[in-house]
Amino acid sequence: MSWEKVTDFKAQVKVGDTLRIHTGYSESLKGTVTGIGVCGFLLQDSLKRYECYINFDNNIEVFRKPKRWRAGEGYIYYHTDMQHTVARGDWRLVEDNLNYKHGNYFETKEQAEEAARRIREVLKQYHNELDGGGKE
Repeated sequence: MSWEKVTDFKAQVKVGDTLRIHTGYSESLKGTVTGIGVCGFLLQDSLKRYECYINFDNNIEVFRKPKRWRAGEGYIYYHTDMQHTVARGDWRLVEDNLNYKHGNYFETKEQAEEAARRIREVLKQYHNELDGGGKE
């Protein structure tokens, strides 16, 4: 997932956004926006060690990490299980949240089927390694 450049901080930066900020220094900051003020925003670093205030008028470049797609509550998404692809409504149950958290959450049946195919292939390769390259 690529980072997108933010050109209008006041219009584009929202609470909850994950940002990467390039300053004039060698290090860049990465974290989550926790608050927005008139002149800047608060950024909680990704390791939760500190929170800093970034002024809008600083000479900085800001990049935002796009959020992954998630179905609206009660709407259909697709995920894989060990046998086949399953469609289900997202009711924000523990299973739905875990599927989303672990990347087992797809907008289309075709995406879920491709993920299932790739998982089966990785498992087959791993078992071949365990068996010393023997037969399936």
